Amino acid sequence: MNRKFWFALQRLYEIVRGYKISNWSQLYQESGNWTAEQIQSFQQERLGEQLRHACDRIPYYRKLADSGQLSLKSSTSEEWLKQFPLMSKKDYQRFPSDFHLQADMSQYTSNQTGGSTGEVLDFYQDKTYMDASWASQRYFNSWSGYVPGSKWASIWGAAIEDKQQQKVRTRLAKLIYHQLFISTFDLKPDSIRQKIETMVNFKPNIVHGFPSAMEAFARYILDNGLRIDFLVGVMTSAETLQPDQRELIEKAFRAPVYNRYGSREFSSLAMECSAHSGLHLDEIRNYFEFLPVSDGLAEIVVTQLTNQAMPLIRYRTGDIARLSDKDWSGELCSCGSALSKVAGIEGRTWDLIRGKSGEVITGTFWRLLRSRPGTVQFQVHQRNLEQIEINLLTNEQWQPENEEYYRQMIQSQFQDPVSIRFNYPDESPASASGKHRFVISDVGAEG
Repeated sequence: MNRKFWFALQRLYEIVRGYKISNWSQLYQESGNWTAEQIQSFQQERLGEQLRHACDRIPYYRKLADSGQLSLKSSTSEEWLKQFPLMSKKDYQRFPSDFHLQADMSQYTSNQTGGSTGEVLDFYQDKTYMDASWASQRYFNSWSGYVPGSKWASIWGAAIEDKQQQKVRTRLAKLIYHQLFISTFDLKPDSIRQKIETMVNFKPNIVHGFPSAMEAFARYILDNGLRIDFLVGVMTSAETLQPDQRELIEKAFRAPVYNRYGSREFSSLAMECSAHSGLHLDEIRNYFEFLPVSDGLAEIVVTQLTNQAMPLIRYRTGDIARLSDKDWSGELCSCGSALSKVAGIEGRTWDLIRGKSGEVITGTFWRLLRSRPGTVQFQVHQRNLEQIEINLLTNEQWQPENEEYYRQMIQSQFQDPVSIRFNYPDESPASASGKHRFVISDVGAEG
């Protein structure tokens, strides 16, 4: 059965379920020809509608508006937004019912963050949000070579997704959308071999997964001389993609890698295009702000432009973007899109390694730990401002003198001395979500 059959089946399924994805898909296609000025005008209009809705219908913001803290006299939606407080997960957790409509919430989609940092957030999404989210993913996925009806394999591991696989409706949707789910749990050689065999039998057009899981698959493929020749694109998300991982994955899967940035709260937020020079922001569904962290680095703050059940306004994602003046010049990208870009995603605010004198070291630096042969996987754990532990999973190519080299290079990043301890575990465990956290800091953003 060809792709036209599968696409027709998907459209029928969407009609039966009452989805209106096609309307949003058309908007995304049209926006691909917009100028930066047209995108900004669209955002300002949507942002104004969302802020008025929040002041009228959401208890927390209605109280602020009634007290005069959110003045409607602002000349632009952007200026009005600046009056709204910055919000974190903890702010929403304090009085959760104050942030959603006072209505029967069973009619809306309930969702929950993965809680990989110990902070779980329950939230609601309306139908408009869901339709727009699906259209957004479909549009940005097309940049990686996806077309309606393509076969799709997800190498994923979040516990919520695992549970959803047991739901009849979810299993039916995956069948209709020609999707294969491959769990990232238990990534030992025999298990990886079986998972790769399952993927080869399915022969997807696109593979999507955690960079760390894709790296494990790629190493197995290359080490065992396997040939993967049926992919048009590979998408990575949910972890920071390192350049050496990209190179390894592209070599093993024989297809270009496209990095995607998203979250459970917002779904897709940014996507790499064919230029492979940064990630375009989804400015059709979201309004972005950036809080400076250090030179060239900023925390990403997002305001939803679609969800009215529980609008997330000035939400601090905790994610760090690397910015570039070129990305904000207003010039068209070589791919033709006028959507703003960030140069890259560097990780989480609480996973930045910090020094006593204010140094900030991002995940990019720790590629150092792959610069000498023998390192299979690593994890950096900052216990406090004076102590760093490094877990190294090594193979037979590892040389003991590598440790002293790494120690000197790491120390050079700090003005004050730090204690650096190396550990050599038998395996490097993933988090409960199936992700591998390469950098962990107990100091976090409060350092």
